[in-house]
Amino acid sequence: MTSEKDGTLTRLNPNTGEVVGKPLRLGAGISGVAIGAGSVWVSDPPSGEVLQVDPQSGRVLKKIRVGGRPGAIVFGGDRVWVADGDGSGVTAINAQGGRVIRRELPPQAAPLRLATGAGGLWVSSASTGNVRRIDLDTLRFDRAIAVGRGPAGVTVAGGLVWVANSRGGTVTKVNPEFQGVEGTVEVGGQPGGIDAGTSTVWVASAAEDAVTRIDLASGEREGAPIQVGSEPGAVAVGGDAVWVADNGEGAVTRIEP
Repeated sequence: MTSEKDGTLTRLNPNTGEVVGKPLRLGAGISGVAIGAGSVWVSDPPSGEVLQVDPQSGRVLKKIRVGGRPGAIVFGGDRVWVADGDGSGVTAINAQGGRVIRRELPPQAAPLRLATGAGGLWVSSASTGNVRRIDLDTLRFDRAIAVGRGPAGVTVAGGLVWVANSRGGTVTKVNPEFQGVEGTVEVGGQPGGIDAGTSTVWVASAAEDAVTRIDLASGEREGAPIQVGSEPGAVAVGGDAVWVADNGEGAVTRIEP
């Protein structure tokens, strides 16, 4: 996980939740992190770069100039995808060699959130209320799909794309085949961070300091919300636990499903 304030990248033991080794100091203002092709990729808005970090030595292998203020970042299709916080769209980087192959993929808006799955990169745009797919191979982009008010986090699981609508208090289900909305689920105030495992979608609601579960099979809410720390943001599902970044406390909550 990254700390924008401290400029550090920290590794946690997935079994114990304890910090492994010393945090890597990469510079104040670093933002998103993604893992793929044997490297850790970190977006660095102040420098306009994406950093390629060796996970073993902690050494910065390469600084890739993308311009703007790179923020949300994911890995998929042997490429690194990073969204510009200033609204210039998405940049695609080949993981092998670290070469930028395309800039300013739509939408040209901010903020954007990214997820890969179902053969594509899915981009949600809070300012336009849409989500759209970019082909991982051809970089062709499809039409925008209206999903709700303030779409923020997005994930792909169970054959559907799930979009958390921060201003609508809902999660929208999108069918990637016919690219249409299949329904919405009420989850509570200001949902944002979202991720899924094999049977459950996990959604963090910042206004309620809680995480809501949605059953993948039925698409319905599952049980009562789980209280976590203040202002929960990013959610990550691992093999044995769910991890939630508590932005208000600068901490991480570990949930055992």
